[in-house]
Amino acid sequence: MIKLSNINKTLIKKKHTKWFTSSITPKLNKYIKKLELENNISNNQYITFLKKLKSKKNLAILSNKEMLELITEFHKITLPQNELEELKKIFDYDSFSKSKVYVWDRHKLINNLNIKVCPYCQRNYITSYIDGKIKKTTADLDHFYSKDRYPFLALSLYNFIPSCPICNSRMKLDKSTYNEKTKENRIIYPYIDNFKGVFKTNNQLLEVLLGSRDTFEVSIDDQGDLKTKETIDMFKLDKVYKEAHNEYLLHMMESIKNKPESYLKSIAEFFIKEDSQDKEELEKVILANLKAIVLEPYRFKIENGEPLAKLTQDILKEFDIEI
Repeated sequence: MIKLSNINKTLIKKKHTKWFTSSITPKLNKYIKKLELENNISNNQYITFLKKLKSKKNLAILSNKEMLELITEFHKITLPQNELEELKKIFDYDSFSKSKVYVWDRHKLINNLNIKVCPYCQRNYITSYIDGKIKKTTADLDHFYSKDRYPFLALSLYNFIPSCPICNSRMKLDKSTYNEKTKENRIIYPYIDNFKGVFKTNNQLLEVLLGSRDTFEVSIDDQGDLKTKETIDMFKLDKVYKEAHNEYLLHMMESIKNKPESYLKSIAEFFIKEDSQDKEELEKVILANLKAIVLEPYRFKIENGEPLAKLTQDILKEFDIEI
């Protein structure tokens, strides 16, 4: 739900490529030589695929398009389980996530990305903390394309999605994000795709505020976008947002409702002298500023991409309140 951009930083790409080249590339080269020496004809297609991997100078920072192309080719190969396991050993995620050489590892990567909120749900903070002298993080590092299905992408920078443990370990798990029919990603890919869903209460919240009903539910309109629908389904966003944040929304709308224009207008008048010129114009300016003050906490949340930012923006729009 949050489009990622910080990973384009040159320093991050440079550090990850340097680590990958020194730690992974030699193992891949050695594995290819081993297979060639075995001279097993059944491995020819697989060796060709591995050589294609080796030939990519940007193997550590493949784009989504390049990853999809490799996945499509990989599906054409019938690979014995023992060779799949060998491939997993080469592109070993543990060598990155549990590295004891703190020059570059998952903690350094996540901290350098400076992502504060889970991009999948936009509900939970991703928190950094100091353990001794080492800066660590509470975030999971999700593999958008499964590292078990596609081991050769297990250490690709743009396959990493910093996320909250709920989204990664309870919702997404090892579900496939690759559509074999379309040869594209099934769900929103945070680095390039926009989440097109819109949060709505279908006027139920208004009815609660008016006292004509007791409860309301939040729904997500996928706007007919298939990737958005698949994302909602995979992360159960419709279910987790349904009623979980009702108290927040009620408080938000009541704080706005309890400061109606007549009340703010009376405050504005307090600052205007009776003999002031352009009294009407001054009142408009002060009233606009007072309205902005009431909405400021929500404006800050939206502009800074804090948890529930999109929910906040969409529900305010439902009430024709623009920020």
